Amino acid sequence: GRGDRPWPRVGCAMSTASVPTLHVEVHGDGPPLALWHGWGMNQRVFAPLVERLAQRHRVIAVDLPGHGRSAWPVAAREFDDEVLAALIATLPPGCGLLGWSMGATLALQAALARPGRVRALVLLHATPRFVAADDWSQGMAPAVLAQFARALEVDYARTVSDFLDLQVRGSRDAPAGRDREGGAPAGTPRVSRAASRSAWSRRPTSRP
Repeated sequence: GRGDRPWPRVGCAMSTASVPTLHVEVHGDGPPLALWHGWGMNQRVFAPLVERLAQRHRVIAVDLPGHGRSAWPVAAREFDDEVLAALIATLPPGCGLLGWSMGATLALQAALARPGRVRALVLLHATPRFVAADDWSQGMAPAVLAQFARALEVDYARTVSDFLDLQVRGSRDAPAGRDREGGAPAGTPRVSRAASRSAWSRRPTSRP
C-alpha cells in the first residue's frame, strides 16, 4: 500500500535537495511499475505501453534528469549517487522497474542501492556498462564515447537527431516511432555530455 506517502498525480514535478524538478506522470492503479527511458528520449517513448499497463498497474513514468520536462540539477556534473537517489525516491516500496538502455543501466544501479524499493526488474536493450574497460570487454571503445561527446559540443541538435534516427532504422513504422521518442533531452550540450559520460561509463557495484 501507499501508507501515508502522498503520491503524485499526472504531470507532477517531484523535488529533492539534489534534483529540484523531476517530471513524473502516474496512471492507473494496482501494483506499482515504474518506467525509465533511454538517453535522448523521454517518457513519451512508452506511450503505446502505458494505456495497457495502466489497466493492471500503477504506472509511474519519469522523465530522467536532463530529459523531457525534468531539469538537469545545476550543481551536478554527472549521474552521481545523489541524482540516482532522487530517481529512487520516485519509487514506492516493492516497485517493479522497467528500464530501457540507459534507463536499464540506472535501474540496475537502483536495484543494487535500494533492493527494498525494487521488487522486480524488466530490462530492455540492457547492459551493465556501455563503455569497455579492463574488466568489461563487451562495451564500446572509450574513444567512440569521447567522439560522441565532442559531437554533442559541436552540433548538439544534429547529434541527438542522428542518435534517435538510429533507434528506428529498419522499422516499418519508423516515422511514427521517431515521433514518439519525444525529441532531444532538455538542457545544454554540456549537460547531455555529463549525462552520457557518467551513466554510460559507470558499472553497477554492490553497496554494503
